[in-house]
Amino acid sequence: GVVNVITRRDYAGMRVDASAQSSDKFDYSQYATSVTLGASSEKARANVSISYQTQSRLGNEDREFTRGHQTQIIGYPASFADVMARPDPACEDDPRGAITTDSTGSLCSIDARGHGNLSDPRNRVSGLGYAEYDLSDHTYAFAEVGMAAMRNQTDAPPSFPALQPTSVPSDHRDNPFGTTLRYFGSPLGDKYGNTKILASDETIRTALGLAGDFEDAAEDTVAESWEWQLSGTWGRSSYRLLVPATLKGPLQDALNSCGPGSDLTGCFNPFASANDGTGTPNSANVINRIRGDEFVVA
Repeated sequence: GVVNVITRRDYAGMRVDASAQSSDKFDYSQYATSVTLGASSEKARANVSISYQTQSRLGNEDREFTRGHQTQIIGYPASFADVMARPDPACEDDPRGAITTDSTGSLCSIDARGHGNLSDPRNRVSGLGYAEYDLSDHTYAFAEVGMAAMRNQTDAPPSFPALQPTSVPSDHRDNPFGTTLRYFGSPLGDKYGNTKILASDETIRTALGLAGDFEDAAEDTVAESWEWQLSGTWGRSSYRLLVPATLKGPLQDALNSCGPGSDLTGCFNPFASANDGTGTPNSANVINRIRGDEFVVA
């Protein structure tokens, strides 16, 4: 669709607007406020308006209708494959029922309901300024500037899957299957807490020009009510997205560092045994090496 924004040219005074909204459970809110100032004289007019909007987080887990609709098969605990698909041995033992095998019993199925939002926490500020000056009774010069900035934060799982092929060696000290396995999973489980996807959007636009009418020049003709404008504009918009990522190279190196005689300080255990005390624990240094951040800039 198309939105036409027509600015006020001759506003004088001050106006303040504010609004607030909340869910019926009072666990989600939106607030907005704006201030407009304007002044005018015989030949000149100017006004400026600034607004601010904010909204809170509403998680998937805050509404019952999301239950059972956030299932994924690549998460933590992971699934593995050699000649057949194999779930992590801990997949069937989760007392919460949030981690189970799929209908075939071959893949680990994770309820990721707690790792996303129905509404993201967001802040937005915008402003618009306008001024004009009469050069004659039928011609005026004008200038305007507009800007907007947004910050958004999205909840996401503790880590993202390794999207490139990654394998667990057959001699990995925690490998319960004894064969080389293809790894389908995310390295980190719930105990690490949600990670955040951060987004920002910034826009600025300026315009300068001349405008007028033909009221005198084309009096008593069809063009008498016509108006004209000559203007130039400049604008810039930028978008940035910060997404946590799993680094394939360091992850594979860490998986390869768990064989007999290896220095286990660099070992990564992809099985749930890393957390339940029955397998090699994953050190903070190893976790930090396999995690990274991906920037998207537009």
